[in-house]
Amino acid sequence: MVASVPGRYRYAAVPHLMVDGAAEAIRFYAEPFGGEELFRIADPEGRIAHAEVRIKGSIIMVGDADGPFKVPGAAGGSTVGLHIYVEDVDALTAQAVRAGAELLQPPADMFYGARSAMLRLICSDRDGTIAPSGSMTPAPGRTPAYSHTE
Repeated sequence: MVASVPGRYRYAAVPHLMVDGAAEAIRFYAEPFGGEELFRIADPEGRIAHAEVRIKGSIIMVGDADGPFKVPGAAGGSTVGLHIYVEDVDALTAQAVRAGAELLQPPADMFYGARSAMLRLICSDRDGTIAPSGSMTPAPGRTPAYSHTE
């Protein structure tokens, strides 16, 4: 029997990012964040209708904006934030900046007990997905204001 929901979609909500320049976005998500492109479907003109990238077990769908989907910058800013949890926020931030991300907030110990940074992922002149990155390891001397369960 074929599963009605593929295992890689084990979470009920899967982000689908529509950007200007999906091929570059896929490369960008893979390089600094350790993502792996699973597949892509391109139309005859080479625009990516649908692609999937796995980052640490989570799936992100990516495609070139078209039709009802607009690029993040079309809203005057980004309407999307990708939270990427890692062990070493400082190392990930440095790696992302080397790959071309814009540093919006350097790594810092936050009042809610985590260490966090904020980057703008720029894959084209009109893209600008915001990617807060953080560690759930409490900042020194702090207790997280929230907890997560599997």
